[in-house]
Amino acid sequence: MKIVPVMAATSFGFSLVQLDVTIVNIALPNISATFGGGISWLQWIVDAYALTFASLLLSGGFLTDRFGARTIYLLGIAVFAAASLACGLAGMICGPLAVAGFILVERRAKQPLIPKEIFGLPLYRICLFYGFTVNFTYYGVVFIISLYLQKTLGFTPMQAGYAYLPLTATFFLVNTLVGRFGPRAPMVGGALLDAFGFLTLLALGATAPFIALILPFMLIPAGMGTGVPAMTTAVLENVPPEFSGVAIASINAARQAAGAMGVAVFGMLAGNTPAEVHGGLHKAALISIALLLLAAMAAMRMPQIRARPEEKITAE
Repeated sequence: MKIVPVMAATSFGFSLVQLDVTIVNIALPNISATFGGGISWLQWIVDAYALTFASLLLSGGFLTDRFGARTIYLLGIAVFAAASLACGLAGMICGPLAVAGFILVERRAKQPLIPKEIFGLPLYRICLFYGFTVNFTYYGVVFIISLYLQKTLGFTPMQAGYAYLPLTATFFLVNTLVGRFGPRAPMVGGALLDAFGFLTLLALGATAPFIALILPFMLIPAGMGTGVPAMTTAVLENVPPEFSGVAIASINAARQAAGAMGVAVFGMLAGNTPAEVHGGLHKAALISIALLLLAAMAAMRMPQIRARPEEKITAE
């Protein structure tokens, strides 16, 4: 079946993005010790990647609609590999602030990047909120977890890297299971599973064995890896093909911007001492649980519609 290689390709790309996030976060304490700087300085290290990624996603969606998903996907993987090699050989606020300007320009443009008709779909707006919430919570909490592992628990960078293995491996497993139940159930279940994963973080104390990290490090990516592909499927099934690339790109751009905001907001909750980092982790987990419950409720209200290519997009 064609769905198998397609899911494998999208899962691979999705996992690469998550791997990039964890790689940077693991190195944060060492970067701080070597070059100096506090939490706000470390936040920009993570946000530089997320914001740049977000700014290019809309262009990627446009190119996908024009030249085909296969061509742009392979080109993206090639560029990603070359950039990663360059990084290996090396030694935020402006973006969210720019949102108002982007909206103003889009409203006046004769041919906007994001077609106005797309925003008329309740399903699109729900998926936009869902994707924003998932990335906001995930990126923000992973940022604090990296500090918690090394500053509070005293893990070395190598040990922190091993601790993240369940986090990355789970993405590969759950991505292959999505697609059998329609988008609504996986989105609701994924958000609830994600919230439960953050709930287990509240049990972590100032000292914790590695085994105590395995459950949250499996539940969190399991929830995200279940909900996000289902969200993507929901958009693709309800947006005409000529708009699908831009629709997905706009949601992914919002997700990456949300990740940068999550790092900025949750980073303020974590101080520089081990006790402050530990307390910040618990506060971030509680906020994440509340937001993900809202995302689950929004997904439950998602209309089960399927827009055909020949149909005109209209608001319900």
